[in-house]
Amino acid sequence: MALFNKKEKYNIEVEKNIPQKVYGIPDALEKNGKDKIKNSMEFVRIAINTRDSNSILMLSHFTSPEKYDLLVVDLNNLEGKSISEISICISEEYYKKFLSKLYNITKNWKISYSGNKEIVWSLKLDIDSNKEFLSGNGEIPNNWNDLVELILEYETIFNNQKKKEFE
Repeated sequence: MALFNKKEKYNIEVEKNIPQKVYGIPDALEKNGKDKIKNSMEFVRIAINTRDSNSILMLSHFTSPEKYDLLVVDLNNLEGKSISEISICISEEYYKKFLSKLYNITKNWKISYSGNKEIVWSLKLDIDSNKEFLSGNGEIPNNWNDLVELILEYETIFNNQKKKEFE
């Protein structure tokens, strides 16, 4: 039994076959009032790889619907969970506070650092059309400890929220 009749013709109009409309998937690009294309997600991703860990801190801002997520995880210890299962919602205040501190810490950083230490790191920003990628392979900036303190502050927020979810 054939699933399709070879004699039938299928007329699929592109306008009616837009996945966002057919399946209810939010469009990654939306138009605002001035026909300017706007991303529906902004993010900051900090990855630090050492001999002992493969850590990531990720802050995301989704604009449709409005939502702020935080993820702090060692990818070596995911315990079978996906990254989306681990992230938590945070307030807009925490998100903006993080960005402000991060910009102050990194404003004088070079694009890349190289050296012979056992550390590889990257910082990727995609905020309000501002895209940056900073990285280090064996070297770190002078005020690296300020970044580590910021990460630890948000790791504490993340861990406290996770504890509340299990109570």
